[in-house]
Amino acid sequence: MTKNLEPSSQSAPASALSITGNRPWAEFPKEEFDARFARLQIEMYRNDLVALIATTEANCRYLTGARNQRWPNTLRPHCVILPVTGAPVVIQGASDNFGLKDVTWIEDLRGFGGKRRKDGYGAHMNDLIVDVLAEKGIRQGRIGVERDWQMHAGFSINDFLALEKRLAPLELVDAASLWWEVRMIKSPLEIDCMRRSAQITSAAYRDLGAEIRIGMTESEIERRMCILMLKHGAERPTYVPVNCHAGRWPSKDHLVFGLSTERRLENNSLVDMDGGCTFKGYWSDFSRTYAVGKPPAKALVAYRIAQDAILAGKEAIRPGRPITDVYRAMARCFNQANKLHGLSESGMSESGINGHGTGLSATERPYINLEDTTIMTPGLCTTIEPIFSVDGYGMMLGEDMFVVTESGYEQLSESAPPEMPIVG
Repeated sequence: MTKNLEPSSQSAPASALSITGNRPWAEFPKEEFDARFARLQIEMYRNDLVALIATTEANCRYLTGARNQRWPNTLRPHCVILPVTGAPVVIQGASDNFGLKDVTWIEDLRGFGGKRRKDGYGAHMNDLIVDVLAEKGIRQGRIGVERDWQMHAGFSINDFLALEKRLAPLELVDAASLWWEVRMIKSPLEIDCMRRSAQITSAAYRDLGAEIRIGMTESEIERRMCILMLKHGAERPTYVPVNCHAGRWPSKDHLVFGLSTERRLENNSLVDMDGGCTFKGYWSDFSRTYAVGKPPAKALVAYRIAQDAILAGKEAIRPGRPITDVYRAMARCFNQANKLHGLSESGMSESGINGHGTGLSATERPYINLEDTTIMTPGLCTTIEPIFSVDGYGMMLGEDMFVVTESGYEQLSESAPPEMPIVG
C-alpha cells in the first residue's frame, strides 16, 4: 500500500495566539499548535461552548506540548483553559511552571502556591480558574470538561463540585466526544511520532526474541523488553505484560491477564506479550507470541489464523468506509478457519475490542467491533487486534498498528512472522 499522505491542515484564527520568541525545547513547531487550537475552537463553536477546561495528562499535553513527569504526584492538579476565541491559559502549581516557556508556545502561565489547605491545592486551582474566566469576560454559557467514558476530571470530585457551584450560571458540560473527534485524526507530525514509537517497539521485540531463554521469569522478560525499548529511543516503556504458558486459558492458575509474575518459562511452552512505549507522548501498542521447544499444535494453527485475520483486516482499511468493515473482514477470516479446522464454536466478540485507536492514550476511539461505525479518515491511527478462542487451547490474539491514508493504509509496526517464531 502507499504511504500516508499528509492531511490538509487548518490555520488558527488570527486571535488565537500572540506568540513571540523561540521555544528551544518545544516538541513541535508553533504551527502545529495553531492548527490544534483552531480545530478545537471550531468544534467548540459548533457545540455551543464558550471554553474548554482540560485537566488530564493527555489533553494538557495536546494543548501545551509539555512533558511533565510529575503527573503521578496528585498533590497539585494541572489545568489548561482554552476559550472559544483567544489564547489558552495554563494553570498549575507555580513550581511546575519553572522553565515551561522553553517547551510550550502558550504565553499565559498562571501558578498557584501558598499554604496547602486542609482539602489540598484544588481550591487554589479553582481560584485561578474563576479569575481567568472573569478576566476573559466568560460569565455565562457552557464550558466543556472531561467527564464521559475514558475521560475524567483531573482533580477531586469535591473540588469539581465546588468549582461548578462557584461558576454558576456557567454550566460545566461533557466535552469528551469533542476531544475524541479532534484527537482521533492525527497530524503528519503526530503520525511521525507514532511511526517512531512503533519502530522502537518493533526493534525491541526483534531483539528480545534472541534473548528469551528457558528458565527466565515473566518479570525478567518484561524488564528486558523495557530496557530494549529505552535503548532504542523510547521516552518511556508503558504497558508490557508477559505470560508464559502451555495453554492460554485465562481460568488456569498460571495465567494472570495483564500482569507479569515470577512464573518461569518452561520447555514446549509459549510467551505472549502485549505492550509498547511512548515517543513524545504517543503510544505504540501491539502484541507478539514466541514459542520455545515444541508448541501445542493447536497454538500453531491459532497463531496462523490470527496473522491471517490481521492481513484481512488491514486490506479492509479504506478511507470513507466505516471501521466495522475491518471487523467483518477479520470475522470472515476466522469463520472460514473455523469451518476448515473445527477449532471453536465461538467467534470474535461483536461488542468487545478487536482493535482500537491509539495516540496520546494507549486506547482511544474508535473501537473495532460491530457497534462503532466511525468512518475511516486519513490520519486515523488504529491497532488491528483479532481476539478469539480455540477449543483445546484457549484465547489467541495478534495485533499490529496502522494509519489510514488517502489511498489505503500505512503499517506502522513491523509485521509479525506468518508462522510462530521458535526462540530459546
